[in-house]
Amino acid sequence: MIVSLFGRKIREKKGITRAAVLLLIVIAILIVLLLIPVVMHYVSDLNEIGCTAGLKSAKDQVAIGVNFKGTEYSAEEVKRVVTHAMVGWDDLCPSYGTIYVIPSNVNGTPDFTLVCGIHDKDTKQRTRLNASYVLDQIRAILGEGDLSQKTYPDGVNVKLNGETIRVTPVKSELGLKRGTNATTGYEGRIIHYMVTTSGSSSKQRSELVYFVYADEDHAAVWRKDDGWTGDSYEGFSGSE
Repeated sequence: MIVSLFGRKIREKKGITRAAVLLLIVIAILIVLLLIPVVMHYVSDLNEIGCTAGLKSAKDQVAIGVNFKGTEYSAEEVKRVVTHAMVGWDDLCPSYGTIYVIPSNVNGTPDFTLVCGIHDKDTKQRTRLNASYVLDQIRAILGEGDLSQKTYPDGVNVKLNGETIRVTPVKSELGLKRGTNATTGYEGRIIHYMVTTSGSSSKQRSELVYFVYADEDHAAVWRKDDGWTGDSYEGFSGSE
C-alpha cells in the first residue's frame, strides 16, 4: 500500500515535470516567433543606416580631387571612380540595392545624387528608377528580332536589387496604374511586358510595346506610343 502510494506520487511528479518542460518549450517558441519581426526590423534599420553611410562615402570619394569633363557628372564616370576608390560598387548597400546616379544642378554648379533602389525615401522615384532599369535590360535582351529565325523567349531574367528576377510576357495589358497595396487582386511586386509581331508569316518581327512595373507603393507603366504613365509619374516633370 505504502509502496503503491509512493510510486503514484513519483509518477505524478514526473508528469508535472514533463508538463512544465512542454510549457517552457511552448513559451520559448512563442517568444522566438514574437522576436523574429523585431530582429528583422532591427536588421533592416541597420542595413538602411549602412546604405546611407555607404552612399555618403561614395560621394565623398568622387569629390576628392576628381576632375570631371563637361558640365555634368556622367553616371559611368561616377561609377568608375567609386568602384576604383572603394573597391566595388554593387555592395555599397548592405542589402545589395541597385545604386542609381542622378545628375543635378545646384545654383549653376553640376552635382549628382546617389540613390538606392531599396532604401530611397522617395517611393515614387524609387519605383521609376527600378522600372526604367528593368525595362532597359528587357530591351537589351529582346531587341527587335526576326521571329522566323528563332524561337521567341517565354521570359527573360533581369537583375534588380541583388536579385535575379524572371519576367514573363503577357498577351494583354494589365489594369495596374497604382501600387499593389492599392490595387485589388495583386500583391507584392508585379513585372510584365508585352510584344507584338508584324510582317509575313515567313519573316515576322517582334516589337516591345508594353511594360508594367508595380511594387507595393506605386506603379510605372510604359507604352511604345505614349511613354511612361502610372501613379509614380504623377507630379513628375523632370528626367532621371
